[in-house]
Amino acid sequence: MAQRPYLVPTSLTVGDAAGAPTTLRWLVLVTVVAVVLVGPALVLLYRLDARGELEPLPESEA
Repeated sequence: MAQRPYLVPTSLTVGDAAGAPTTLRWLVLVTVVAVVLVGPALVLLYRLDARGELEPLPESEA
């Protein structure tokens, strides 16, 4: 950030290095879909672990 707005001093700005708008929109869409699909499972796993309802892994599988 000390070189702002340049990524490479005097030759490459942040705006020049950014992807095409369509690519950035797809990236945001895919990220949102991934969070919607994975987020609830992670919250459930965290809650089950916090309550102590998960069984420890047996020594043979560790």
